[in-house]
Amino acid sequence: MDDLSFSVFKGDLITTKSSSYLVEDFLGEGTFGKVARCVEVATNEKVAVKIIKNSPGLLASAKQEIRILTRLQALDPERCGIVKWMGDFKHGPYVCLVFELLDQSLLDFTRQRAGRSLPLMQIENIVEQLASALDHLGTLGIIHADLKPDNVMMTGQDTQVKLIDFGCSIHLSQAKIGYDFCTIWYR
Repeated sequence: MDDLSFSVFKGDLITTKSSSYLVEDFLGEGTFGKVARCVEVATNEKVAVKIIKNSPGLLASAKQEIRILTRLQALDPERCGIVKWMGDFKHGPYVCLVFELLDQSLLDFTRQRAGRSLPLMQIENIVEQLASALDHLGTLGIIHADLKPDNVMMTGQDTQVKLIDFGCSIHLSQAKIGYDFCTIWYR
């Protein structure tokens, strides 16, 4: 039976063989599971931990995401505009992916502006960074496949952005005509 309930809570300690992460809060939730803001106990470094629900389909997606993230290790996350992946581990029945902690999504950033549009120069800057990130993915033959404002994060440095969430990503060799990409709502 699939464990679709979630038994990780704020204040919990998530441990691996080499690290312990204290769950400070949850940043988001989706079909896959939750993303927690954590602090690595030994170093006091703040990170984002994607905790994937225990479901055969989601676990297969997690393995695919880990394969893609492993390939992305060939790229410099700062120069290429891609979230820095710091590893993965199992916590009970859950697969956990550790990433650098980023500020907020582009969706949240635009919502906070309360209807005020971004200046054209800021839009151009964001679009150029996204085009560069996608170009770097292309050099490895990777299709993000879920590009949307939720998956573009602001770094907290001016308007620097990074791509996140490679759970739907595929290698170019896996792409087929008529293949469904991205979240249904954005299609």
